[in-house]
Amino acid sequence: DQAKKMNVKSLASNKEDGEKSVEIRIAKVAFTIFFLFVCAWTPYAFIT
Repeated sequence: DQAKKMNVKSLASNKEDGEKSVEIRIAKVAFTIFFLFVCAWTPYAFIT
């Protein structure tokens, strides 16, 4: 019954939205790691 009420496009878009949210999450994690790396090494760069 539920599948009949929902059309195929909505199911496909939900899958695409889920994939995009995973990609955004990965990008945020990568940016955070990069930012923390820069913050950690900046004092060393100023000293030397």
